[in-house]
Amino acid sequence: MTARSTSYKPSGSQTRPWLRWAARSFDFFLFSFLVGIVLELIYPSALNIPALDILLIFVYVFVEPTMLCSWGTTPGKALFKIRLRRQNETKLNYLQALSRSFSVWIKGLGLGVPFISLFTLLNSYNCLTNEGITSWDRDGGFSVSHQIISLLRTILIVLLFLLFLVPIAVRIIADISSLGVLQ
Repeated sequence: MTARSTSYKPSGSQTRPWLRWAARSFDFFLFSFLVGIVLELIYPSALNIPALDILLIFVYVFVEPTMLCSWGTTPGKALFKIRLRRQNETKLNYLQALSRSFSVWIKGLGLGVPFISLFTLLNSYNCLTNEGITSWDRDGGFSVSHQIISLLRTILIVLLFLLFLVPIAVRIIADISSLGVLQ
């Protein structure tokens, strides 16, 4: 166990489904943003692929475990002060993290399919709020803990989300403009 892991002290409520959702959303927005930049540079028409978001959610299933086993966290989890560990307080290895990510993708995100995900997200929310743990964390023997987020960090989070929205808005306006809607 590292000095860093022993200094982590959970604080506040430990059942925070909305913060967990926001952290995952942040991670996925960041991943999608970076993929979008690369696609825009090398193959711009790929951004018009139907169901690209569903494909990216699937690809992210393999990206998240890489961060979890190497850094012990993801940017979103770090930003929202969420810690994911095995029950013995060690980082997840790649296979454990991959198994968890697949479970989240299936049981939590409903494979990224909009109508299905509505039900799987609602079920996961109810499980976490009623039982204090999600099915994938219970089944995998993982623990998720939280620390209170300061006002300054909250402001930073809002600014980062707005920063993500600016290029998206510019792209949407450019797409609408190219269709002649704004002329």
